[in-house]
Amino acid sequence: MNILLNTLGDPIWPVLALVITLAAPVLIVAVRTRDMHASAQQKRRDTLIILRVWLATLLLMSGVAVALHLPDADVCAWRYRPVWTQWRC
Repeated sequence: MNILLNTLGDPIWPVLALVITLAAPVLIVAVRTRDMHASAQQKRRDTLIILRVWLATLLLMSGVAVALHLPDADVCAWRYRPVWTQWRC
């Protein structure tokens, strides 16, 4: 729980999440209006690509943020510790 609180308390994570979240609709509008003659299927495919990239970026960013805060975690206080940390406690 402390890892998640430290990650969410880190000021860079909410700023980057906000920027990525605000950029996704702008990119969708730009892609859907760039070519008036594109078919609906092409516009839908481009929209899905943008949403998938947005989700992958957000998940990757979250994973990196959690991984950076892992050394600060007190794993000895966890109820279920990972196998590789049990020898240190």
